[in-house]
Amino acid sequence: MMRQLFRCGLALWLWGPVSALALEVSEIQVQSALNQLFDATIPLPTLIPEDITKVSVKIASPAMFEEFGLDQTSTLENLVFSIQYDEESRVYVKVVSTQPIREPSLALLLEFGWPRGKTFREFTVLLDPVKRLAQRPGGRTKTILSEPVVAVEKPAASVVTSETVVTSETHETPLEASPFPVSDKTYGPVAPGEGLWGIALKLRPEGITREQMMQALFKANPEAFSSLGIDGLKIGAMLRVPSYREIADLTGSPIALRLAAVKASTMVPVKSAEATPPTHATSP
Repeated sequence: MMRQLFRCGLALWLWGPVSALALEVSEIQVQSALNQLFDATIPLPTLIPEDITKVSVKIASPAMFEEFGLDQTSTLENLVFSIQYDEESRVYVKVVSTQPIREPSLALLLEFGWPRGKTFREFTVLLDPVKRLAQRPGGRTKTILSEPVVAVEKPAASVVTSETVVTSETHETPLEASPFPVSDKTYGPVAPGEGLWGIALKLRPEGITREQMMQALFKANPEAFSSLGIDGLKIGAMLRVPSYREIADLTGSPIALRLAAVKASTMVPVKSAEATPPTHATSP
């Protein structure tokens, strides 16, 4: 009996905290911007340096991406993972890329292997352009850890649309001459169980990806989210749906900018009665 207890105690000592506690994965912290080499860390607070060899991390399989409803883009192939610890013995995952990241948003699904099994975690990463990143006060984090969202069947929420284009002159103002027009389209209220991922899929206009629409909705409606960031969409919130031009400005998407220009060029100005006075025929 004593020999069995000794073996059990030895096994617990060999495995350490990683087998005694659940593997905890904290929020991802990104230090890079759009069009730069990716640089991020993911803290693993329940681990100690001796646990590094017992834990692995990698991109999840295509089957798991499909199960989570995510697209596994080729950009993810450029990411390299390593488990490290700092001077204070805090363990974390270091994530870097071999090439600059050109996409403003990434959907990461990582597989963590540890003695008691596997853990899958989803991360939504939003990257700002360098100039916009430098303008953000306090160095706000661009990425938030996201739990898998379970779709809930519900009646489609109402979308209020009211757009009016009225001009009193025949010439058009260039697109870049003034700030982008603010859209008056709204969506809501957000129902229980409804996530930003599904809302973005329903609202995204043609030519805009789901990830870009998520990013635009998040930045256009900061009051609709809690301290959890993009994962903290509040129940009952009303969301303002950004226009093409706003999506271009908020996400840095060149495609959205071109679509905004095309939409603006198709708007036919309306002449007012004062702009064109009536003409009268005169007899010779």
